[in-house]
Amino acid sequence: MAIEDIAELLGSVDLEAMRQSALADIRSGKKTKRAQGVKVLRAVSGLQRANVKPTDLLISKVPVIPAAFRPYTTAGDTFIPGDANELYSDLVKAVKLHEEHAQVFGNVPRSETARYVREAARATYGYADSPNPKIKGRSVSGFLQKILGGNPKTSWVQQKLLAKPQDFVGRGVISPDPDLGMDELGLPEYMAWDLFDAHVRRALSARGVPVSRALELIKARHPLAKQVLEQEMKDKPVIYSRAPAWHKQNVISGYAKIADGDNIMISPYVTAGVAGDFDGDSLDLDTPIILRRDGLVTTVTGREVEAEMSQENGNEIICAAGFEAWTYSGWSKV
Repeated sequence: MAIEDIAELLGSVDLEAMRQSALADIRSGKKTKRAQGVKVLRAVSGLQRANVKPTDLLISKVPVIPAAFRPYTTAGDTFIPGDANELYSDLVKAVKLHEEHAQVFGNVPRSETARYVREAARATYGYADSPNPKIKGRSVSGFLQKILGGNPKTSWVQQKLLAKPQDFVGRGVISPDPDLGMDELGLPEYMAWDLFDAHVRRALSARGVPVSRALELIKARHPLAKQVLEQEMKDKPVIYSRAPAWHKQNVISGYAKIADGDNIMISPYVTAGVAGDFDGDSLDLDTPIILRRDGLVTTVTGREVEAEMSQENGNEIICAAGFEAWTYSGWSKV
């Protein structure tokens, strides 16, 4: 069946008649007819509210977004056109080839070129993979695939609108250390530097070390920076929890120490409180960052702290001013 035949059939559809038929099925009281009638009524009512005709559902023109929103990139001498540009190019070539085919052999509805054009248009929208084996092999995806993704975690909405980089947080597998107290936990050294980076910079800046020099000391793991790190770890507990947190005692805190290895070490006595065991369970860690300005205390992200620390008034960063964290010993000021 040619696309013209489909358009003619859609043009003959009477939405109002379908609506009345669906209402009659719903009022009939028969369960099988009622379920089908509800589906038809929803679809028809939606088209009527939007003032959309059935023929409007056919795609006759593919919109081309501005070039500014589909830029190309280069990696060394390699030109990377971008997914949208590749799909647009493949579709344009397919349309030209189909037009040449139609001029020679006539407009054959089921020709291979017509099928390729339909599939290339679907791929551009993101309804299906590209019919071009080379493009498909590079996992090039259309607009809807970019927006929706293969699953919620990989969708554009999740990655660009909802999710954001989380600084000064950590996650690791837990292991027992009977030498630790209930308000203590052991961190791998690399994780301790990540969690307390802003705190160490603030402390070094408070000692008169320029911010640029403080960054160099932290990057080089200088003994002075490590000394400040250990002091900050003694003064400020790390908030930790194991998902799912069913009650408030699941989100507690402890004073961190540097431990050997890559695992987070905790006291065996806190495993029941965090509902954890030692068969691969993980803990989520966080160091609260508080910014005080003009007497107001607000929680900020690590990225905002980095931006503030780059200014001349870096000493105005007050970490955890008036903040309290829950520990097994009660509420402790961070």
